[in-house]
Amino acid sequence: MNYINLSQMANPSFQHTINQSAVFHYLREHGPTYKKHIAQALGISLPSVTRALNALIERGFAEHTEYRKNKQSRTVPYYQITIQNAIIIAIDVLKGLISGRNLVEMFPIHEIGFDPSIPLIDDFTRNIQRYVEDCLGRNIDDVKFICIGLPGIVNVDTGVVEKAIYHPNLENIPIKEPLGANFHCKVFIDNVVNLAAFANYCEFHKQYGNMVACDIGMEIGTGLIINHRVYRGQNNIAGETGFFIGDLDHPERTCKMTCTFRPLNREIIKSGLIDDHEDAGSPGEDEKTCLRNVARLFDCAYEGNAAARELLKDYITKIILMLNKVEILLNPKKIVIGGDVCCLPHSREVFLKPLNELYGPVRQMDDPVCYSNYDVHVSLYGACEMGLETYLSEEFPYMFKESPSLTG
Repeated sequence: MNYINLSQMANPSFQHTINQSAVFHYLREHGPTYKKHIAQALGISLPSVTRALNALIERGFAEHTEYRKNKQSRTVPYYQITIQNAIIIAIDVLKGLISGRNLVEMFPIHEIGFDPSIPLIDDFTRNIQRYVEDCLGRNIDDVKFICIGLPGIVNVDTGVVEKAIYHPNLENIPIKEPLGANFHCKVFIDNVVNLAAFANYCEFHKQYGNMVACDIGMEIGTGLIINHRVYRGQNNIAGETGFFIGDLDHPERTCKMTCTFRPLNREIIKSGLIDDHEDAGSPGEDEKTCLRNVARLFDCAYEGNAAARELLKDYITKIILMLNKVEILLNPKKIVIGGDVCCLPHSREVFLKPLNELYGPVRQMDDPVCYSNYDVHVSLYGACEMGLETYLSEEFPYMFKESPSLTG
């Protein structure tokens, strides 16, 4: 966002652009109001506000909502923002989910499948077209912005996944520009957990400037909010707790080898908690089998099985050690957990509660660790929110500031 001083001078055309942006953001923050109030609040002339509103209405970003009495008891037209016929599309590649939103609401969530036999861009295009036209019954031209969450280390500038341990087929494929060309719109891609962090930030009404989102399940990682912004780091690896080294003599044994559900699944099978080994499947990485086995572990722990509780306690301890490293470095106000773990049976009783009991004595935060209300859909919600914010900030990049203290 570009902040403009009230005293700053600009040519008439540029000033009109700035005024549109300022009026839009004022209406978005303060809700429906009338022209004179906007002019007084922003310190610009009433004719300038009128021209800005007319331009916003013509572009489909503002609308006359109703007539109301103002503070002087005069009946005047009130205006509010809108994004008429505009759709923000969101995709979580890791979970195979697609949704979207407009200014007011999020659209239904649908599962999507990816076909490895066709190019990735064609696959994205096919899935988006099906969702927009068949599920929403809308015109594909209504798509104005696409936000995609991908696993791995994502370069948000180039739109490329640079490294994805479990999904090498996604690596080094340009996505942003070709997909944007197909739909004649902007495309933004990011790591799924960064989007989860932004979802949690919005979930708590953007009140926590420093917070951590941890996604736990078949994959693991954290997203960081620092000073009210998603922090990605110099090489887009910030928050990738799955790359923590667990053994200096064997650096290949990262936390991804110890803290995801994949190795936990192997420990469950080794423990004998699952009697039918044929049903349990191999100690490999089949996702459905792995999730089913971990769910059984949670069930057994809830029923009081001592071996299950001990196995789960060992896993929780590893998660705490991971979170503690992040907490000491960032000193966040809040840590929020999302992902597969939130949806397992009795998860709050056998995972979240003991995690906070064990973590409490060494935790630096005042607030306990909590679950996201978005659970397994957290990255998809984040993609919707990030897509909307990015779209609007690109359409309206200017805001007025009254003093240097408002810069950020």
